[in-house]
Amino acid sequence: FYLETRMSESPFGPIAGPIVEQCVYKAPSPLNIALACILMIGAVIAFTPQIVAVIRSKTSEGVSVSALALGFIAATFVMINKFILSWHALECCSTTWTAAECGGHNLAVWQTIVTPVGIFVTTAIVLYYFPLETTKEATHEQHLKQKRIGIAMFVGVVVICIIVASIAAIMRFAAGVQDEPIRIYAQVIGISAAVSVVLHWGPQIWHTAFVVKSTKSFSVLSLAFQMPGTFLIVIFQGIVNHADWSSWVPSFVSGIEQAILAAICLFFMWKEWKEAKNKPEISPLLSQKAGNGADSRSGSLSDASSPSDSPV
Repeated sequence: FYLETRMSESPFGPIAGPIVEQCVYKAPSPLNIALACILMIGAVIAFTPQIVAVIRSKTSEGVSVSALALGFIAATFVMINKFILSWHALECCSTTWTAAECGGHNLAVWQTIVTPVGIFVTTAIVLYYFPLETTKEATHEQHLKQKRIGIAMFVGVVVICIIVASIAAIMRFAAGVQDEPIRIYAQVIGISAAVSVVLHWGPQIWHTAFVVKSTKSFSVLSLAFQMPGTFLIVIFQGIVNHADWSSWVPSFVSGIEQAILAAICLFFMWKEWKEAKNKPEISPLLSQKAGNGADSRSGSLSDASSPSDSPV
Protein backbone atom coordinates (compact mmCIF):
# COMPACT_ATOMS: atom_id res chain seq x y z
CA PHE A 1 0.00 0.00 0.00
CA TYR A 2 1.14 3.55 -0.66
CA LEU A 3 -0.39 7.00 -0.89
CA GLU A 4 0.77 9.47 -3.51
CA THR A 5 -0.05 13.08 -2.69
CA ARG A 6 0.47 15.95 -5.09
CA MET A 7 0.28 19.56 -3.93
CA SER A 8 -0.58 22.47 -6.22
CA GLU A 9 2.08 25.15 -6.25
CA SER A 10 1.69 28.90 -5.77
CA PRO A 11 4.18 31.82 -5.46
CA PHE A 12 3.88 31.43 -1.69
CA GLY A 13 4.42 27.67 -1.60
CA PRO A 14 2.10 24.66 -1.68
CA ILE A 15 -1.61 25.23 -1.16
CA ALA A 16 -3.00 23.55 1.96
CA GLY A 17 -4.44 20.09 1.42
CA PRO A 18 -3.81 17.27 -1.06
CA ILE A 19 -5.17 17.81 -4.55
CA VAL A 20 -4.75 14.30 -5.96
CA GLU A 21 -4.59 11.10 -3.94
CA GLN A 22 -4.11 7.64 -5.33
CA CYS A 23 -4.90 4.70 -3.06
CA VAL A 24 -3.18 1.51 -4.11
CA TYR A 25 -4.03 -1.46 -1.91
CA LYS A 26 -1.49 -4.06 -0.85
CA ALA A 27 -2.74 -7.05 1.12
CA PRO A 28 -1.40 -7.32 4.70
CA SER A 29 1.10 -10.06 5.44
CA PRO A 30 0.03 -13.21 7.34
CA LEU A 31 2.18 -12.03 10.27
CA ASN A 32 0.33 -8.71 10.37
CA ILE A 33 -3.06 -10.44 10.37
CA ALA A 34 -1.98 -12.99 12.99
CA LEU A 35 -0.58 -10.38 15.38
CA ALA A 36 -3.67 -8.17 15.02
CA CYS A 37 -6.01 -11.08 15.79
CA ILE A 38 -3.89 -12.22 18.75
CA LEU A 39 -3.79 -8.70 20.21
CA MET A 40 -7.51 -8.03 19.83
CA ILE A 41 -8.60 -11.41 21.18
CA GLY A 42 -5.93 -11.25 23.88
CA ALA A 43 -7.15 -7.83 25.02
CA VAL A 44 -10.64 -9.23 25.58
CA ILE A 45 -9.21 -12.23 27.46
CA ALA A 46 -6.94 -9.96 29.54
CA PHE A 47 -9.84 -7.93 30.95
CA THR A 48 -12.06 -10.95 31.63
CA PRO A 49 -10.32 -12.29 34.80
CA GLN A 50 -10.47 -8.86 36.48
CA ILE A 51 -14.18 -8.50 35.68
CA VAL A 52 -14.93 -12.04 36.87
CA ALA A 53 -12.90 -11.55 40.08
CA VAL A 54 -14.87 -8.41 41.01
CA ILE A 55 -18.27 -9.95 40.19
CA ARG A 56 -17.53 -13.15 42.11
CA SER A 57 -16.32 -11.38 45.23
CA LYS A 58 -19.02 -8.68 44.86
CA THR A 59 -16.44 -6.06 45.79
CA SER A 60 -13.79 -4.08 43.91
CA GLU A 61 -11.58 -3.61 46.97
CA GLY A 62 -7.95 -3.50 45.91
CA VAL A 63 -8.69 -2.08 42.44
CA SER A 64 -7.74 1.58 41.97
CA VAL A 65 -10.42 3.62 40.17
CA SER A 66 -7.95 6.43 39.53
CA ALA A 67 -5.61 3.94 37.84
CA LEU A 68 -8.42 2.75 35.58
CA ALA A 69 -9.42 6.34 34.72
CA LEU A 70 -5.86 7.24 33.77
CA GLY A 71 -5.55 3.98 31.83
CA PHE A 72 -8.68 4.87 29.89
CA ILE A 73 -7.37 8.31 28.96
CA ALA A 74 -4.01 6.82 27.89
CA ALA A 75 -5.61 4.11 25.75
CA THR A 76 -8.09 6.56 24.20
CA PHE A 77 -5.30 9.04 23.41
CA VAL A 78 -3.38 6.27 21.65
CA MET A 79 -6.51 5.44 19.65
CA ILE A 80 -7.01 9.11 18.66
CA ASN A 81 -3.32 9.38 17.77
CA LYS A 82 -3.55 6.34 15.48
CA PHE A 83 -6.74 7.58 13.81
CA ILE A 84 -5.14 10.97 13.07
CA LEU A 85 -1.94 9.49 11.64
CA SER A 86 -3.91 6.95 9.56
CA TRP A 87 -6.49 9.42 8.30
CA HIS A 88 -5.48 9.30 4.63
CA ALA A 89 -5.75 5.52 4.66
CA LEU A 90 -9.18 5.77 6.28
CA GLU A 91 -10.23 8.21 3.56
CA CYS A 92 -9.35 5.56 0.98
CA CYS A 93 -11.94 3.32 2.66
CA SER A 94 -14.71 5.71 1.62
CA THR A 95 -13.40 6.45 -1.87
CA THR A 96 -11.58 3.45 -3.32
CA TRP A 97 -11.28 0.34 -1.18
CA THR A 98 -13.81 -2.35 -0.41
CA ALA A 99 -14.77 -3.12 3.19
CA ALA A 100 -12.41 -6.12 3.25
CA GLU A 101 -9.52 -4.07 1.88
CA CYS A 102 -10.20 -1.28 4.36
CA GLY A 103 -10.28 -3.71 7.25
CA GLY A 104 -7.14 -5.49 6.13
CA HIS A 105 -5.01 -2.40 5.73
CA ASN A 106 -6.16 -0.67 8.93
CA LEU A 107 -5.62 -3.59 11.32
CA ALA A 108 -3.29 -1.42 13.43
CA VAL A 109 -6.09 1.14 13.78
CA TRP A 110 -8.77 -1.36 14.81
CA GLN A 111 -6.40 -2.88 17.37
CA THR A 112 -6.29 0.40 19.32
CA ILE A 113 -10.08 0.39 19.82
CA VAL A 114 -10.27 -2.76 21.95
CA THR A 115 -8.28 -1.52 24.97
CA PRO A 116 -10.28 1.66 25.78
CA VAL A 117 -13.53 -0.28 25.40
CA GLY A 118 -12.25 -2.97 27.79
CA ILE A 119 -11.13 -0.39 30.37
CA PHE A 120 -14.48 1.41 30.11
CA VAL A 121 -16.44 -1.80 30.84
CA THR A 122 -14.07 -2.77 33.67
CA THR A 123 -14.35 0.66 35.31
CA ALA A 124 -18.15 0.57 35.15
CA ILE A 125 -18.18 -2.82 36.92
CA VAL A 126 -15.60 -1.69 39.50
CA LEU A 127 -17.69 1.39 40.36
CA TYR A 128 -20.87 -0.71 40.58
CA TYR A 129 -19.24 -3.10 43.08
CA PHE A 130 -17.36 -0.36 44.92
CA PRO A 131 -17.04 -1.41 48.63
CA LEU A 132 -19.29 0.67 50.88
CA GLU A 133 -19.15 -1.34 54.12
CA THR A 134 -17.41 0.12 57.16
CA THR A 135 -13.89 -1.26 57.56
CA LYS A 136 -10.84 -0.56 59.69
CA GLU A 137 -9.59 1.82 57.01
CA ALA A 138 -12.76 3.87 56.42
CA THR A 139 -16.42 4.29 57.37
CA HIS A 140 -19.43 3.85 55.10
CA GLU A 141 -19.64 7.61 54.51
CA GLN A 142 -15.95 7.79 53.56
CA HIS A 143 -16.33 4.89 51.11
CA LEU A 144 -19.39 6.55 49.59
CA LYS A 145 -17.45 9.78 49.15
CA GLN A 146 -14.60 7.88 47.46
CA LYS A 147 -17.08 6.24 45.07
CA ARG A 148 -18.56 9.63 44.12
CA ILE A 149 -15.07 11.00 43.53
CA GLY A 150 -14.28 7.98 41.34
CA ILE A 151 -17.43 8.49 39.26
CA ALA A 152 -16.70 12.21 38.85
CA MET A 153 -13.10 11.45 37.89
CA PHE A 154 -14.10 8.93 35.24
CA VAL A 155 -16.78 11.20 33.75
CA GLY A 156 -14.19 14.00 33.59
CA VAL A 157 -11.74 11.72 31.79
CA VAL A 158 -14.39 10.76 29.19
CA VAL A 159 -15.15 14.47 28.62
CA ILE A 160 -11.42 15.22 28.13
CA CYS A 161 -11.15 12.46 25.51
CA ILE A 162 -14.20 13.81 23.66
CA ILE A 163 -12.68 17.32 23.62
CA VAL A 164 -9.30 16.06 22.32
CA ALA A 165 -11.01 14.06 19.55
CA SER A 166 -13.24 17.02 18.67
CA ILE A 167 -10.22 19.32 18.27
CA ALA A 168 -8.65 16.81 15.86
CA ALA A 169 -11.89 16.62 13.86
CA ILE A 170 -12.14 20.42 13.69
CA MET A 171 -8.51 20.70 12.52
CA ARG A 172 -9.12 18.12 9.82
CA PHE A 173 -12.56 19.12 8.49
CA ALA A 174 -13.46 22.66 9.53
CA ALA A 175 -10.18 24.56 9.73
CA GLY A 176 -8.50 22.94 6.71
CA VAL A 177 -5.21 22.58 8.56
CA GLN A 178 -2.29 21.03 6.66
CA ASP A 179 -1.00 17.55 7.45
CA GLU A 180 2.14 18.66 9.33
CA PRO A 181 0.36 20.57 12.16
CA ILE A 182 -2.10 17.72 12.54
CA ARG A 183 0.79 15.24 12.74
CA ILE A 184 2.42 17.37 15.46
CA TYR A 185 -0.91 17.46 17.32
CA ALA A 186 -1.07 13.66 17.08
CA GLN A 187 2.46 13.38 18.52
CA VAL A 188 1.51 15.69 21.40
CA ILE A 189 -1.44 13.37 22.10
CA GLY A 190 0.94 10.39 22.00
CA ILE A 191 3.28 12.05 24.52
CA SER A 192 0.28 12.85 26.73
CA ALA A 193 -0.73 9.19 26.50
CA ALA A 194 2.75 8.15 27.70
CA VAL A 195 2.48 10.54 30.67
CA SER A 196 -1.00 9.20 31.44
CA VAL A 197 0.39 5.66 31.37
CA VAL A 198 2.97 6.58 34.01
CA LEU A 199 0.22 8.11 36.16
CA HIS A 200 -2.08 5.17 35.34
CA TRP A 201 0.00 2.41 36.87
CA GLY A 202 1.44 4.67 39.58
CA PRO A 203 -1.75 4.70 41.75
CA GLN A 204 -2.22 0.93 41.39
CA ILE A 205 1.43 0.28 42.32
CA TRP A 206 1.08 2.58 45.35
CA HIS A 207 -2.32 1.12 46.30
CA THR A 208 -1.02 -2.46 46.13
CA ALA A 209 2.42 -1.91 47.71
CA PHE A 210 1.65 0.60 50.48
CA VAL A 211 -2.12 0.81 51.11
CA VAL A 212 -3.66 -2.68 51.03
CA LYS A 213 -0.28 -4.49 50.98
CA SER A 214 -1.98 -7.35 49.18
CA THR A 215 -3.48 -8.15 45.79
CA LYS A 216 -7.05 -8.23 47.21
CA SER A 217 -9.50 -8.15 44.25
CA PHE A 218 -6.81 -7.05 41.83
CA SER A 219 -6.46 -9.79 39.22
CA VAL A 220 -2.87 -10.93 38.78
CA LEU A 221 -4.12 -13.18 35.97
CA SER A 222 -5.30 -10.14 34.02
CA LEU A 223 -1.89 -8.54 34.53
CA ALA A 224 -0.21 -11.74 33.34
CA PHE A 225 -2.14 -11.44 30.06
CA GLN A 226 -1.71 -7.68 29.70
CA MET A 227 2.06 -7.44 30.23
CA PRO A 228 3.25 -9.63 27.33
CA GLY A 229 0.43 -8.27 25.18
CA THR A 230 1.63 -4.71 25.80
CA PHE A 231 5.13 -5.50 24.55
CA LEU A 232 3.56 -7.34 21.62
CA ILE A 233 1.73 -4.12 20.72
CA VAL A 234 5.11 -2.35 20.55
CA ILE A 235 6.33 -4.98 18.07
CA PHE A 236 3.07 -4.88 16.08
CA GLN A 237 2.83 -1.09 15.84
CA GLY A 238 6.48 -0.08 15.74
CA ILE A 239 8.21 -2.90 13.85
CA VAL A 240 5.56 -4.66 11.75
CA ASN A 241 3.49 -1.59 10.80
CA HIS A 242 6.27 1.04 11.05
CA ALA A 243 4.00 3.36 13.05
CA ASP A 244 5.07 6.78 14.26
CA TRP A 245 6.98 6.61 17.57
CA SER A 246 4.14 8.46 19.33
CA SER A 247 1.86 5.47 18.65
CA TRP A 248 3.96 2.78 20.37
CA VAL A 249 5.96 4.60 23.10
CA PRO A 250 2.94 4.68 25.50
CA SER A 251 2.66 0.88 25.21
CA PHE A 252 6.38 0.48 25.91
CA VAL A 253 6.13 2.62 29.06
CA SER A 254 3.01 0.72 30.12
CA GLY A 255 4.78 -2.62 29.74
CA ILE A 256 7.63 -1.53 32.03
CA GLU A 257 5.23 -0.39 34.75
CA GLN A 258 3.17 -3.57 34.40
CA ALA A 259 6.35 -5.56 34.98
CA ILE A 260 7.00 -3.57 38.18
CA LEU A 261 3.43 -4.16 39.40
CA ALA A 262 3.68 -7.87 38.56
CA ALA A 263 6.83 -8.14 40.68
CA ILE A 264 5.07 -6.45 43.62
CA CYS A 265 2.04 -8.76 43.30
CA LEU A 266 4.26 -11.84 43.14
CA PHE A 267 6.06 -10.67 46.29
CA PHE A 268 2.82 -10.36 48.28
CA MET A 269 1.54 -13.68 46.91
CA TRP A 270 4.79 -15.34 48.00
CA LYS A 271 4.54 -13.65 51.40
CA GLU A 272 0.96 -14.86 51.93
CA TRP A 273 1.93 -18.38 50.82
CA LYS A 274 4.87 -18.42 53.24
CA GLU A 275 2.70 -17.22 56.15
CA ALA A 276 0.08 -19.86 55.39
CA LYS A 277 2.77 -22.54 55.18
CA ASN A 278 4.35 -21.57 58.52
CA LYS A 279 0.99 -21.34 60.28
CA PRO A 280 0.61 -24.29 62.73
CA GLU A 281 -2.10 -26.72 61.75
CA ILE A 282 -4.36 -28.41 64.33
CA SER A 283 -5.53 -31.87 63.34
CA PRO A 284 -9.26 -32.65 63.66
CA LEU A 285 -8.50 -35.41 66.26
CA LEU A 286 -6.62 -33.00 68.54
CA SER A 287 -9.31 -30.36 68.23
CA GLN A 288 -11.97 -32.99 69.07
CA LYS A 289 -9.99 -34.13 72.15
CA ALA A 290 -9.58 -30.54 73.24
CA GLY A 291 -13.32 -30.03 72.88
CA ASN A 292 -14.08 -33.21 74.87
CA GLY A 293 -11.69 -32.11 77.63
CA ALA A 294 -13.37 -28.75 77.86
CA ASP A 295 -16.78 -30.43 78.01
CA SER A 296 -15.67 -32.78 80.81
CA ARG A 297 -14.19 -29.89 82.78
CA SER A 298 -17.33 -27.86 82.43
CA GLY A 299 -19.35 -30.92 83.45
CA SER A 300 -17.24 -31.40 86.60
CA LEU A 301 -17.66 -27.78 87.55
CA SER A 302 -21.39 -27.96 87.06
CA ASP A 303 -21.56 -31.16 89.15
CA ALA A 304 -19.48 -29.57 91.92
CA SER A 305 -21.81 -26.65 92.08
CA SER A 306 -24.97 -28.78 91.92
CA PRO A 307 -27.47 -28.17 94.80
CA SER A 308 -27.94 -31.90 95.35
CA ASP A 309 -24.31 -32.30 96.44
CA SER A 310 -24.27 -29.35 98.81
CA PRO A 311 -24.86 -29.98 102.58
CA VAL A 312 -28.30 -29.12 103.89
